[in-house]
Amino acid sequence: MTMDMSRYLGLFISEATEHLEALGRDLVELEREATASTVDSMFRHAHSVKGMASSMGFEPIAMLAHRVEDLVDAVRQDRKLLDRDLVDLLLNAADTLTAQVRAVAANREPEQAEGLLQQLGTRVQSLTGHAPAATRVAHVNVLKPASPSGGSGGDGEGSGGGE
Repeated sequence: MTMDMSRYLGLFISEATEHLEALGRDLVELEREATASTVDSMFRHAHSVKGMASSMGFEPIAMLAHRVEDLVDAVRQDRKLLDRDLVDLLLNAADTLTAQVRAVAANREPEQAEGLLQQLGTRVQSLTGHAPAATRVAHVNVLKPASPSGGSGGDGEGSGGGE
C-alpha cells in the first residue's frame, strides 16, 4: 500500500529548514564557545531532521542527519573532542543537508553525499571507537502534488513503481 505523503511534504520542508537554520546558528555559537546547551541543541536539531526525513523516506537526508547526530553525540560526551576540523566538518554537513532539503523542495532527488558520509563516519569511529549505527528509513512514496493549473500531476513519476 502506498501512502500519499505529498500533503506532508510542505511541512517537512518548512520544519527541516527551520531546524537546519537553528543548527547553523548553533554552529556559529559553537565556534565562540562550546557550551553544553549549544551542543545539546545541535543534537536535538540533527535528531529532528533525521526523524522527519526517515518518516518521509528521504534516505540521503536521514543518513546524513544521523551521522551528524552521532558526531554531535560524541561531542556531548566530551566537549574536549571539539576542534576546528570537526566544526568545519559539521558546517559542511549542515550546508549539504540544507542543499538536500532544497532539492526535495524543487522535486529533485537529494544528493547522496557519499564522500561526506564517509568523512563523518570515519570521524565518529575515531572519536567513539565504534562505527556509526545504520539508519532506518521508511519506504514511502512522496507523490507530487497536483499542479496549480488543475492538472492531476499524472506524469507517471511517483506512481509507486520500481524502488
